[in-house]
Amino acid sequence: YAYYVKETAQAPGYTSTDKVEDFKFILTENMQEISKFSFTYENDVTKVQISKVDITGNNVAGATLTIRDKDGNAVVSWTSTDNPYLFKRIPVGTYTLHEDEAPDGYEVADDVTFEVKDSGEIQKVEMVDQKKATRTDVPKTGDDADIALLVVIMILSLASMGGCIYLMKATKKKKK
Repeated sequence: YAYYVKETAQAPGYTSTDKVEDFKFILTENMQEISKFSFTYENDVTKVQISKVDITGNNVAGATLTIRDKDGNAVVSWTSTDNPYLFKRIPVGTYTLHEDEAPDGYEVADDVTFEVKDSGEIQKVEMVDQKKATRTDVPKTGDDADIALLVVIMILSLASMGGCIYLMKATKKKKK
């Protein structure tokens, strides 16, 4: 009799294969196997490269990142460096890249949803950080007058008004 073996599901983190192994074995009259066989499947692994970059495409170090599965469970967490991270053997499926903490000078980035495909090719995922606005980056929206000067002018105006009122009352008394 001739039989074959075909992989119907891959182990998590490994790619599938369409390879089919044919093998034969012989049974004796009492159904005991008298031939031995062996075969090997060599599956590739999934590879996901995560890059944390700024808007110019340069790598950003110091971000605390987490990959979460579709149920929100943490798969892996790490702190970004000046180089992308290459993760191997992440099971096929949909994931979310989440920034837990942004590096100094950057805003926390929006989550990035990505899919790990059944492929041995490097799958690239990129998260972009925006720099925080600095005082020079903030648009001018109001007056920049010196408050102390305004207070002094206001006090002098009130004193002048008070003096005018006093003089008016004093002049009225003299005319009577």
